[in-house]
Amino acid sequence: KGCGGETFDKDLMLWFNGWATLFSAVHICLGNVFEDGIETIRKRQIKDPLSNAMNRFDLRLLDYYREKHNDLDSIIETSTSPHHLFHTITEDSTMRLHMTRQLISEAESVQS
Repeated sequence: KGCGGETFDKDLMLWFNGWATLFSAVHICLGNVFEDGIETIRKRQIKDPLSNAMNRFDLRLLDYYREKHNDLDSIIETSTSPHHLFHTITEDSTMRLHMTRQLISEAESVQS
């Protein structure tokens, strides 16, 4: 699933105020290094279903977006790359929560 061998950069970007965000999606914050410590943030990053789905351009995210919005086709038309598309569809925190819940739900149903 996704874009072949190309991946979405999920490396951490560390900010002077302590935030730890995804390098290619600074709207996704995994915590505060000063409060949580880098080890805790790295563990979060490894386990985070949304970061991992974005990293491999998981096409299910497009389906999850479409469940809540009807503008995906226009977003795809104006996106300059898969990176831009996945960045755009995850900008809204409510959408990120929806996507994360869907990913967790699917993972749990596979394990059952």
